[in-house]
Amino acid sequence: MSACRHLPLHSMGSKSWREFIQLDKLNRDPTKALKLMKKTHEMIGYKRVAKINIGLKYTENFDEAIKEFADVFNFEILEFDNGNQKIFEDCYNELKVEIGAR
Repeated sequence: MSACRHLPLHSMGSKSWREFIQLDKLNRDPTKALKLMKKTHEMIGYKRVAKINIGLKYTENFDEAIKEFADVFNFEILEFDNGNQKIFEDCYNELKVEIGAR
């Protein structure tokens, strides 16, 4: 099982997670769509969100956006203050190996 059993969010992702997940395409009813996404995260094994500070200061309310995401999905927040692109690349490569992709 991958060590990256968390959803990594940086400043841009913290503000656009609703658009990225596209809840409206899961179900017309937003409440049912959110419930389905929560169940999907539970089945995958996600329990934490990684708050990755990559040093960009252009996103307003970064902390609040991460907290909102964690609250919605009942996730624990892991904080990384010295984040960089390598964190995302490592998680992506681990996931590829785990699912057998090349």
